[in-house]
Amino acid sequence: GKWVLCQYMPDLARVNSKMLYASSRAAMRSDFGSSALGEDYFISEKSEMTYKAFAKSRAKVDKEDLLTWTEQAKNEAKRGEILAMSDGVALTVADVPITVSKEAKATLSSVKDSISNKAIMYLEPKTQELLVDTASIVKNAAMDDIQKVCTTKKEPRYVLHRYSHQSPDDSKTKEAMLFIYYCPDDANPRLKMMYSTCKSMVLRVLEKMEIKVTNKYEASTSQELTDRVVMDELYPKKSEKLSFAKPKAKTAKGKRRLISKKKFSAE
Repeated sequence: GKWVLCQYMPDLARVNSKMLYASSRAAMRSDFGSSALGEDYFISEKSEMTYKAFAKSRAKVDKEDLLTWTEQAKNEAKRGEILAMSDGVALTVADVPITVSKEAKATLSSVKDSISNKAIMYLEPKTQELLVDTASIVKNAAMDDIQKVCTTKKEPRYVLHRYSHQSPDDSKTKEAMLFIYYCPDDANPRLKMMYSTCKSMVLRVLEKMEIKVTNKYEASTSQELTDRVVMDELYPKKSEKLSFAKPKAKTAKGKRRLISKKKFSAE
């Protein structure tokens, strides 16, 4: 028999905590011994922490999910070898492999070459393949267009956006390469964990393609996918410190008087 690594991640947990636990899972697996662990069991509610709930979740998994950790790793390695011989891009870090589809690579290249100004991407849950969101049909999108595409489904998204704007400092037209990680609060917990863990891999893909990201930020609501929020990220307002002039002491006329050192006693 083998052990099962159960990860409890409540929906209302802080994003930073979720990312911390998701990124440390590989180290825990390694220290415990991957050969002793049969599989992972992800839950978001305390009621799922029962054998009955675990058995029910096992009944729903497909053939790929029934493979052991070692078998899944071997399959991923084979898939990586195939992609290495093709035009695709494959990156693997610890136990979080991702691959980049030809369409996604072409879309990212079009943003790099200023042919298009955005790439909205998502991960295929079973294979961690980076794909292009086909709902993004606008060639040169504004933040409103990106907002509509990202909020159509309750799923996370990665956005690369060449943001053209007018600088508030000198009113000149400038461009910034934004990387936005959109993760709605009501998204599936497993998707949240997968996207937060793979985010660094997506950034490495951009780095490998020599796409220089100037600003990165995260959003969880539609209100955060607006020009106002982006401009605040690009040009944070400096807090002004109010200073008050210290009043000058009045200069006494003539010689200063010495204060009497005579002691007074209460009668």
